[in-house]
Amino acid sequence: QYHDLARKHKVKPEQLYQHYQSLLAQQQAGQASGEQLTALRTELAAQQQLYLESAQKLSKLRQKAANRLARAISKNIKQLAMAYGEFTIELVTQTEPNYAPSGMDQVQFRIATNPGMPGNTLAKIASGGELSRISLAIQVELAQQDDGCAIVFDEVDVGIGGGTAELVGQLMHR
Repeated sequence: QYHDLARKHKVKPEQLYQHYQSLLAQQQAGQASGEQLTALRTELAAQQQLYLESAQKLSKLRQKAANRLARAISKNIKQLAMAYGEFTIELVTQTEPNYAPSGMDQVQFRIATNPGMPGNTLAKIASGGELSRISLAIQVELAQQDDGCAIVFDEVDVGIGGGTAELVGQLMHR
């Protein structure tokens, strides 16, 4: 039986005890791994819950900030010869968490440029000149919230001229 057992485990008969000790250690490590796996699953569930709570708080704070920022940007846009411009920031919260570092919200900038018309994403509505002015309005508003900020504009006056160019200059000066 001793030799049959050695043959079965593909070791020499004198190595059977060492092999037994090795198998015993592997079994104990496997049991420890199972316990560790259970502990890790518990920790993962706790961290996922913490993420969801934090993401929901972040989403609420973003919504408040988005509303304030959108009103300020709309005011700036109206000063840039877009009298009916209404800028909105839409937060789309994902129903299934993807556990991204930035939370569960997708942010969309939307604009309505004509009265009574529904707003849409900037890419679908705004012309080149409007995009330049909207970009300026956004950057001017954000710069006011950051002390010591310097902004370099490249061709901010693309697609505009005349009185609108003067308004752009005034806003840039501000």
